[in-house]
Amino acid sequence: MTTLSGGGNEVLSIGEDCLTVRAEFGVEDDTPVIGIVGRLVAEKGYPELFRAIELIDAPVRLVVVGPDDPDKPDALDRDVVDRARRSGVTFLGMRNDVDRLYTGFDVFVLPSHREGFPRSAMEAAAAGLPLVVTDIRGCRQVVTDGVNGLVVPVRSPEALASALTTLITDSELRRRFGAASAERAATEFDERRVVDIVFDTHLQLLAERGARPDVDPDGAQFTVAEARRSDCRQAGRLHAESIRTGFLSSLGPGFLGRLYMALAESPHSGVFVARDDHGRVVGFVAGTRDTAATYRSFLRSRHALLAGVAALRALVRPSTWIKVIETLRYGGDTHGPPAELLAMAVVEQVRGRGVGERLGRALLGWWADESIDQARVVVGAENEGAIAFYRRLGFEGSHEMALHDDAPSVMMTWSR
Repeated sequence: MTTLSGGGNEVLSIGEDCLTVRAEFGVEDDTPVIGIVGRLVAEKGYPELFRAIELIDAPVRLVVVGPDDPDKPDALDRDVVDRARRSGVTFLGMRNDVDRLYTGFDVFVLPSHREGFPRSAMEAAAAGLPLVVTDIRGCRQVVTDGVNGLVVPVRSPEALASALTTLITDSELRRRFGAASAERAATEFDERRVVDIVFDTHLQLLAERGARPDVDPDGAQFTVAEARRSDCRQAGRLHAESIRTGFLSSLGPGFLGRLYMALAESPHSGVFVARDDHGRVVGFVAGTRDTAATYRSFLRSRHALLAGVAALRALVRPSTWIKVIETLRYGGDTHGPPAELLAMAVVEQVRGRGVGERLGRALLGWWADESIDQARVVVGAENEGAIAFYRRLGFEGSHEMALHDDAPSVMMTWSR
């Protein structure tokens, strides 16, 4: 991205795409644009940011990209948003072309009160933007104060206004910070590099033990994304084929496909898949921010009846209904956090290539975006491989429990 004019009224060359995006913001001159990407909740620092913009004694346009989140207790009041809009703030709502919008920003800001590992900040760094963030965990991993941006105290509109003023009035500083952001993103945040590191580590460990990895002979590359409707059917089949010991597997791939469709549509849950070069699902993970609420949502959804029809042969057995009741009762269990990793599977041909790790990190990132501080996963007590895998993802402990009499399990907990 090419920055705009600085304090000396130096106007730099701007690409046509940048001008087009800025025109969408309603900015057709050299007014500096400050951008933020995040849900409209107070913990993202919007109240302080709106106040900081009022304190800046220079022309500036603030552009907000992100959806309303009315179910959150700290959702921004409509009058707060309306007042900010009247003062000149541009609200774009939910967008699917955020990478394009970054080209119209001069500075990226994220004044959050808390974060996991903020993806929007990493994306802004990859776009070559200077950043202003708050002094919290996660943001500090993206921005080094004075190197690729400025770090300010939490909940301080005055400090935020001062840092933003420094950047919007100094084009050379923006250029230097932006170059440093791009370099950091390339060396530390590039997904391909992370996968390569994981894969190489697996190769080294396998070589040390005299084994060889199970490598896809086609050398396929994999992408991880939120599940589409068609992905959910494939995820259901993969679950039934790969997770043979669980109760849900006994209900068949038709039931599971409908279950994952419901989970993908529910606001309480998330489903992520790994696809190969041909669009085939080679792995999936499903998680929830509240297991009990997810089960209730599924039972009320249009998918429940169709799922029941698909599993009719299994559901006529009384033993199945006993396990259904046990599962629903477990969903309301208060002995662990409500958020849960429900299921994960990777096809045998690509295991050992980092697909599971990438899926796990996608779910952890979703939890962070949903402000989930703790989550659980239940694993078969004798499944040492799965227990070791979840420990690598950050799950700890091994609280013994019995969901069904024939399936001794342990509950592990993740915290951020």
